[in-house]
This record gives sequence, structure tokens and C-alpha cells, in this order.
Amino acid sequence: MQPDALSEANKKVARQRLKTLYLAGGIILAGLVLIVAMKYLGSAVSEAPPVSMQQATPIKQDRVDHGKARQQFMQALKDYETNLEDQLALTNISQWGPETQQDIQTLKQQVLTAFSQADYQTALKLLHDLRRLATHTLDDWEKRYSAAFNNALTFFNQMSADRAKLNIDEALTLKPTNADALALQRRIDVLPEVKQLLDQANIARIENDIRKRHKLLQAVTRLDPLRVELQDEISHLQQSITEDDFIAFINAGMRAVDQGRLAAARSALRNARAIYPGRRETRILAGRVSSLA
Repeated sequence: MQPDALSEANKKVARQRLKTLYLAGGIILAGLVLIVAMKYLGSAVSEAPPVSMQQATPIKQDRVDHGKARQQFMQALKDYETNLEDQLALTNISQWGPETQQDIQTLKQQVLTAFSQADYQTALKLLHDLRRLATHTLDDWEKRYSAAFNNALTFFNQMSADRAKLNIDEALTLKPTNADALALQRRIDVLPEVKQLLDQANIARIENDIRKRHKLLQAVTRLDPLRVELQDEISHLQQSITEDDFIAFINAGMRAVDQGRLAAARSALRNARAIYPGRRETRILAGRVSSLA
């Protein structure tokens, strides 16, 4: 082969190799670019889901907490209305505590307003305050009633009708249908007349007039049947009166026999027998009346 031809052939081979090298380099560079792009895209894709999950979880949790708070409020409101509000309705609060009643009504309206706005946490807090106010009001109601009733009873026992009436009126303002308070009111209403009768009965005792005292004490118990402390004395006085009547009939019968008055003697005997038919004195008088006949 000629030298020039050989040289030209070498150059051609060199150009072919250079093209091959360029092509290989391009392929390698493209591969590197593709690898970097895939890594970048893979990183972006792998990071995207966690962001989405982080956003979705709090929203779901908020819905759960919101529903739980609503349920808690509804149960707490039901408990309040059943256990406290129903009791408050029986306290006649409009008559003795209108300002407190207004406070309770206002606070409950605030509770319902917060609930209607779906602000359940505020509604629960206000409901807690409402329960506390209602409980305090019920305690105060009971204490005030007990104080008024006990004062009325104390003044009643001291025979102070006016003071007793003031206190029993207060007690009945708090509990208008209370049986004990109504019973005490009836006794207080007749206390002035009872006091007058007892004063007269004491005078009869000083005068040793057992019949008059017995009559007066019976009048007292008719006005106030609960004065059971008088029953023993009334029974004792009745026994004394009966004994005196029996002796009087026996003596009258004996005098009638002595005077020969048969009809009078028999009448006295009948009266004595009506009281104590088996007594020795009755048998003696019966014998003397028989002998007179």
C-alpha cells in the first residue's frame, strides 16, 4: 500500500475512534443525568405522602375531640336538669330569692348560647359554674328553712305568739307545703287563746279548784290536741273528781236513809253504783237502803 494511502487510512481510523469516544461519553453523561433526575423525583415523591398524612391526622383528631366534648356537655346538662333544676323548681325561689333566680336563669342562657355556637368547652365551664350556684342555692334554702322553723318552735315553746308567727311565716315562704311547718302554724294560730286558758288554769290550781282546772285544760287540748303533756294531769284530775263525786253520792245516800227519805236514798245509790258498783261503800249503802224499804 502507498504511504499516502496508509496515512489516509490511519486518519480515518482515528476519526472513527473519536466518534466512538464522543458517543460513549454522551451516553454516559445522559445516564448520569437520568440517574440524578430519578433520585430527585424519587425523593420528591417519597416526601409528598408524609406531608399529606400529617395534615389529615389533626383534622380527624379535631373532629373526634369536638364530638366527645359535645357528648360530655349533653350528659352534663341532662344531669343538671334532672338532679338540680327539678329541685330548684320546688324551692319557691321567686318568693325568697328573686335575684338569685335571675342569676341562675341568666347563667343557663349563657350555657345554651355557648352550646348553640358549638363552643362546647366554654359551655361545659359555664355549666360547671351553674351547677355550683344551684347547689349553693339549695343548701342555703335548707339552712334558711331549718333556722326559721327552729326559731318558730323556740318562740312557740316560750309562748311568744308574735315572734313565732314571724318565723313560721318565713319557713312557709321557703317550703309552703311542708307538713311540719303547716302543723306548727296551726298551733301558733291558736296560741294566744291557749295561753289565756292556761293562765286561768293556773289560777284555778292556786285556788285548788280541780273541776275548773280540769275544764280549762280540756279546752286547751281541744284547741291544740298536740299538747299531750297535759293528758296525765287531765286524767289525774278526772280521777279526783270521780272519787269526790262517788263519796258525795255515798254521803247523800246515808243522810237520806237516816232521814227516812227512801227515794233520795235510792237515787244516791244509783249514782254511786254508776261510778264504782263493786266498792265496799256501795254495798253498805245498798244494805241500808234495803233495810229502809
